[in-house]
Amino acid sequence: MVTLSNGVRVASEAAAGGLVGISVAVHAGTRHEGLENSGASQYIKKLVLRGTKSQTREEVEQKLEALGGKLDIRVEREVTMFNLSVPKNQGLAGVAWLCDVVANSTMAQSQMEAEKQAVFLESLNLARDQYAQTMDSAHACSFRDHFLGQPLMGIRDNLHNVTADQVQAFHKQNYVGTRTVVSVAGGDHSQAELVDTVDKALGSLAKEGSSCNAHQAEFTPSTMFIRDDEMNNINCGVFFKAPSYDSPEYFQLRLLQKIMGEFQADQFTGKWLNSPDKQYSIMHSQLGLFPDITLHKCDYITYQDTALFGSYLMGNEVFAAQLQYMSQFVLTEYASHVPNVELIRAKKQSYTALRRQAAAAPATAQAVARQVLYHNRRVSPNEEASRLAAIDTETLQRTVSRVFYDKDLTMTVWGPVGHCLGGSIYRREVQRSSLGWLGASQYSAM
Repeated sequence: MVTLSNGVRVASEAAAGGLVGISVAVHAGTRHEGLENSGASQYIKKLVLRGTKSQTREEVEQKLEALGGKLDIRVEREVTMFNLSVPKNQGLAGVAWLCDVVANSTMAQSQMEAEKQAVFLESLNLARDQYAQTMDSAHACSFRDHFLGQPLMGIRDNLHNVTADQVQAFHKQNYVGTRTVVSVAGGDHSQAELVDTVDKALGSLAKEGSSCNAHQAEFTPSTMFIRDDEMNNINCGVFFKAPSYDSPEYFQLRLLQKIMGEFQADQFTGKWLNSPDKQYSIMHSQLGLFPDITLHKCDYITYQDTALFGSYLMGNEVFAAQLQYMSQFVLTEYASHVPNVELIRAKKQSYTALRRQAAAAPATAQAVARQVLYHNRRVSPNEEASRLAAIDTETLQRTVSRVFYDKDLTMTVWGPVGHCLGGSIYRREVQRSSLGWLGASQYSAM
């Protein structure tokens, strides 16, 4: 890794195959917006391809086509990722093109007006995604007093009010050298050629900026029940405050996420539909008892200064109690016992994922960019595998006990919830659900 004079970090890694993966990660997202410019990150995502100081919109698009590149831009709450894949012989040209559109887009008012309806419609479409909408609500519930809890697409009522001046100011304040990482995997260029290309494209960026909402995001344990009697199913999100990237327990929680796993009734039951004890994990075996709980996904969402760990579940309203409480019963029961077979299975799944990542240049570039942004160094697959291999059942039990057992949590429930609004207030009974199966005895429905 090389750091330029203005703070831009440049990382490169060898990768097999005929593609070059290029990622520019900027530590700027919806967290860093305010009430007046909420949605600015989404407009930057649209406007970077609408012309730069040296290229028109048509030239930008023609150059991308000539490169044979595939561009993917992801706006997250804390990071915006610009990912480009190009053929092996176009690596440096791809780096120059991507850095130019990220740093030098004009973001004119005329282009802003043309994109406002598209951004607004994307916000509406995201609201129809039940998982995404539940996660938005879970963040609002978990960080009530911080902009980290605001919608990922920005405040919808404000999207039409954002101006080009506000977007340009947001870009100037946040797209600075110390908040930018360029990662390249694969290619036949040298490290010196890469650094020189990035320096020419991003050397004019300011070193420091003034970012909003950089203060600590405090976790606010609470419940949120959103009633919609026209929905067919209930969506539920249950989350705990968890250690973030810089914690020694980070890799343990990644492994625990694998243990909790993902569940789809049509995928994981099959011939074992009437034998839930033969499911792949404790969580799956419990879910298999209830045929109308159709989806479960364990999430570990990390930020610079905090993190959320928990589960999203979807199922029929008949099983509202199970949707609200089962995931934390199973999770916190691991404080008492972690089956060794589940630990070994999770490790093997993690090793397989690492091998697949190492074999794909785009995935490697994205992983390196995120690691350098948060850890300020590359965490190699070998190091990650070694850290995972060192985790045993006793270590994982201690971590679960410290982080989750008998701890406050947030609960978001959305759907036809009229019959369970009596329990919608955050009380001691809600926290008691973090006592493993010991806390389950009070819920007769369980």
